[in-house]
Amino acid sequence: MKHEFSFDVFRKSPVEYRPAPFLFLNHKMEDDELIWQVQQIKDKGLRGFFMHPRPGLLTPYMSVEFREKITLMVEKAAELGIEAWLYDEDPYPSGAAGGKVFYQYPEFMSRTLVPVVATTAGKREFKLDMPIGYVVRVFAIRLDENARADTEKVVDITEYVGPIRDQWGYVRRYNTYYGSMRADTFPHWRSDATGIKNRLLWNVPDGKWKIIGFIETFDKSYWGPWGGYVDLLNKDAVDDFIKKTHEVYKNDVGKYFGNTIPGIFTDEPKWIGWLPWSSKLPGFFKKAKGYDILPHLYLLLGGDTTQARTIRFDYWDVLTRMLKHAFFDNISRWCENNNISFTGHVSPEEEPELGVVYLGDLMQHAKVFQIPGTDIITSRLGTNEFPVVSVGPKLISSVARQMGRERVLSECFALEEWDFTLEKMKKIADFMMALGVNFINPHGFYYSIDGHRKKEANPSQFYQTTYWQYYEQFSRYIGRVCYMLTRFDYPVEFALLYPTSSLWQLLPADREKAKELSDTFVFINNVFVHACRQFDFVDDIDFANAKIENSAFKIGKMKYQYLIIPPVVDAPEELVSRAREFSEKGGKILFLGEKFERINNAIECKIPYNAAHLDECERKKIAEEIKKQAEKFVEPIVKIEGNEEVFVSVRKGKQSSIYFFTNIGEEKASISVKLQDEREKEIWDPTTASVYCIAENNGCFNLTVEPAQSIFVVSGKRTSNIPYPGDVKKELVCKLDRWDFQICDDNVLYLGLWNVEMKSVEEFFNRGENYKEINHPVVPPMPAGKIKTFSKPDVRWLGELDIKWPSTLCYKINFFCYGEPEKITLVWEQSAMKGNYRIFIDTHELPEEKIKKVRKYDAMNLSADITEYFRKNKSFYTPHVRTISVFVDVETEEDGLIEPLRIFGDFVVLKTGDSGMGAEIKANRHPENMSCISWTDIGYPFYSGSAIYKTIFHIPEIEQKTRYFISFEKLFDIAEIEINGKNIGNVLWNPKELEITGAIKKGENQISIKVTNSIYNMLEGKIKTSGILEPVKILKGK
Repeated sequence: MKHEFSFDVFRKSPVEYRPAPFLFLNHKMEDDELIWQVQQIKDKGLRGFFMHPRPGLLTPYMSVEFREKITLMVEKAAELGIEAWLYDEDPYPSGAAGGKVFYQYPEFMSRTLVPVVATTAGKREFKLDMPIGYVVRVFAIRLDENARADTEKVVDITEYVGPIRDQWGYVRRYNTYYGSMRADTFPHWRSDATGIKNRLLWNVPDGKWKIIGFIETFDKSYWGPWGGYVDLLNKDAVDDFIKKTHEVYKNDVGKYFGNTIPGIFTDEPKWIGWLPWSSKLPGFFKKAKGYDILPHLYLLLGGDTTQARTIRFDYWDVLTRMLKHAFFDNISRWCENNNISFTGHVSPEEEPELGVVYLGDLMQHAKVFQIPGTDIITSRLGTNEFPVVSVGPKLISSVARQMGRERVLSECFALEEWDFTLEKMKKIADFMMALGVNFINPHGFYYSIDGHRKKEANPSQFYQTTYWQYYEQFSRYIGRVCYMLTRFDYPVEFALLYPTSSLWQLLPADREKAKELSDTFVFINNVFVHACRQFDFVDDIDFANAKIENSAFKIGKMKYQYLIIPPVVDAPEELVSRAREFSEKGGKILFLGEKFERINNAIECKIPYNAAHLDECERKKIAEEIKKQAEKFVEPIVKIEGNEEVFVSVRKGKQSSIYFFTNIGEEKASISVKLQDEREKEIWDPTTASVYCIAENNGCFNLTVEPAQSIFVVSGKRTSNIPYPGDVKKELVCKLDRWDFQICDDNVLYLGLWNVEMKSVEEFFNRGENYKEINHPVVPPMPAGKIKTFSKPDVRWLGELDIKWPSTLCYKINFFCYGEPEKITLVWEQSAMKGNYRIFIDTHELPEEKIKKVRKYDAMNLSADITEYFRKNKSFYTPHVRTISVFVDVETEEDGLIEPLRIFGDFVVLKTGDSGMGAEIKANRHPENMSCISWTDIGYPFYSGSAIYKTIFHIPEIEQKTRYFISFEKLFDIAEIEINGKNIGNVLWNPKELEITGAIKKGENQISIKVTNSIYNMLEGKIKTSGILEPVKILKGK
């Protein structure tokens, strides 16, 4: 129950509050591998996974084999007691069933109106060409002397339009076309006209006229992978989608619905284009609004009259109703009838304007989800450098509260580099959770990162990463935070009106003004988030129909006494009258734009509707004024001084309240906090599951919060007298700056630049030792079709490589190897070479029986033990130069070597060369004694993994009532600490400090630190600082 909570449950981190990632099904799926991966998810303490087809899937979608793999994963999840969530598309946006819906029924393809606008003057014949398609309407509108449209003088000239073809082609032919006369020769000409288009021919009356035409076309320009998209306004199309997807899953795994399969995810359904359309729209519109929209279509593109604004409002209103009826209500009802939850998210939800353009009213659609969701798959968060750019989390969490939904999902963690760390993930998750999310959906766990898959919305956060060994700690952290943020109720200070109506009346006619209004709403939201205000969005469509009683209006299960109205344009009368009624019945209103007429007891803080587009100085002034007026309007529950990048989310109960603090900035925050809460308080640390006391002074207290750190302040009673570590004044005991160092796995040499020749194996080696010579061009791995352009020289004495196909391309790389490694392995990805290939180490071809499939950073990789080829027996000249040659049979421009290769073994890298070309390695690495420098500087530039640092330190005396800590200043990226044989814990993120009071002893202490960097160095072949770079400090304090 949400009104119950305990520290013991918090400490254990309930599994149902931990993450459930997308498992990206993006390769040829194999039974053993799927079972292994599901087991890995279980072992890391995750709630479950979503089975998400992605680009690269080689098991045909919804084939018998694909469905068998889905069933296998579900059965394994059931055996392990974790969840297997369904996903309804390949890949996204949802609705097409992998394209099958409109491949079978072309009439279900999405449609849009293409507007054509021109001006002319009479009297003359006017010609205007338009795209081919169904001509919905063409209007001629008389312009006055100021070139303004006179909507009283509109002529429907649709009947003057028809198709024409005016592009001629001709040919001289000699056959007779008759099957019985094939041998007859009959010289003659044939010609034909193509280039079909619609053409308007109209005799223009006197005066100046604007011509506006609307052509209905199937929209095939959308970026989706199927060559089109589905008309989601058409319920028949959505019914077919359900039949081809949901019903199929029900038939295969329906017995797991409601237990192992809790729900199904829908991803970014929408309509397409700035003027969405459907063959069913005119009839639906007339039934809903009581009039025909077709004679008024021209008003969608312009007009500032009441009629024009009404037409545009009604257009978006009907589109919203159609989409909600055909898709969202339809699928939600199916899910309810089949005992699973409907979850996922719509897009774009980042800003109000785009939400209207693609969805009409996003908040109405979100209501039907049993688990509403959003996504922020970027690290551009709400810092001062990168202000809040997405209103999605706040919007969706508001809808969830209004509908009484406990969980709010968010996709996170994508569109990053491969140096992505758990600390970066935590910071993003904290941002989302502070704004109302309590179900984290990592995007994603890649079945494979073979070939180009590693570039598809990367990075993977799965077994490929070096930090996977610590993922359970991250999972438990998320579980604790989400558990706490589902306790009690969210204490809403005020509602912020979401300006749907204004945008409906502006779009698509005035996109510039709509954008300014939308951005200003985002700006206002940003101000309130940074001010730690606890608030909800309220859709103005809902408010206009809300029930008002006892000085509050009700939206679903939520009641609001305070309403802030942002700048709006031409507020509809329904909205104005409801605001007037709310005010008259005792409700409180703060207008941030122009106050509505005849509302006397409201506060006005008039800011420009384009405030977000003013210069920075003006915006800062406006932001301060908004904060000041909002504080007068309703007193904040939390007030912070000292930093604006600490976000706070509150849950309020009768006996206790919960305050979640997180620093999403880049600097340490020392803040003073004042709460409307006089009860005793303590700190609960979700990272360590520890509880600490907090020092208060007249209801105020100070907190120090490191970047990406988060803590809970819990009021109600005090259970601990141990001060929070951040409040302990510490002094230095000793510094640890010399270490015995050894990596835990094989070292790596990245092979990322290759000399290319167009030669067969025989031609290549028929040159003696000259085959090793490196000539122009030297290029990264790339297919044949790109080499010619990429390798074009800038100096006159180097010619272009004239690549032709079919042919054989040789890619070769030279490096030096000193000594004889005891172990050396060549590893490459299955997709590294496209086309038949052969690999040579010097003159020795790798036999097929040496090539093995191996899970070396990815399950789809291949490897060969090449140790024997690195034994002595070299020629007199350049005896240490080794050449690896890859010969690829090129049949098309896409064939060739397209991914780097890597060598793993017991060596150090003396020189990196250019991405491996000309590198120098030395056999047999040994433990190093080193200072605090990056391990990339001592022979491990491409190494990604863990390394052990060991040393001894001395403590003269263990002081009574003294606490001891270990502290890191420059750590890249993770540390696992062991002192005197006892595991102390892991440092995954800030604060990079752990208490070691019970682990140290008087005299000599042995310390071992396992440090793990990211996969970036090995995968990208770029050198990123790794290891311990500053002396580690042993501190003490009381």
